[in-house]
Amino acid sequence: MIKKLILLTLILYSMESYSQYSDFTYWKELCDCKAKFDSTKYSREQLQNTFDYLWWSPNIDTDATSWTIEKIKELSLTDLENECTERINILKSFEFVEDSFWTQQKENLIIYYESTCRLKKYTILAYSNPEILLQYDLVDDKCI
Repeated sequence: MIKKLILLTLILYSMESYSQYSDFTYWKELCDCKAKFDSTKYSREQLQNTFDYLWWSPNIDTDATSWTIEKIKELSLTDLENECTERINILKSFEFVEDSFWTQQKENLIIYYESTCRLKKYTILAYSNPEILLQYDLVDDKCI
């Protein structure tokens, strides 16, 4: 009887310790991938945000370059500023895996977005006022 009770306790304990792991499914290039994670350490939302915004960090898509004079008027500072604000706010407000590597990635990505947006802003403004380029610092103190 004692052996059965011990065996039952061990089985239940092992099921309990295994049940803290959850599945995380994601798509990478041409593959559907499935991984297990410790749900007591990370939430599914943290993993998904880390994967979507730090691993596959989206670019700033608003165009700042015109290849013809006629297309200059299609460049939009408002669209650029909205996209930049949105990307940076996501990084500042979403929950990510709390780890020194991912924290550094997030900080570097914020710096990258800020500098990219600044460069694109100056590029758009320079079409109507080329002298503004004289105000642009090529290297700043946040160079990564």
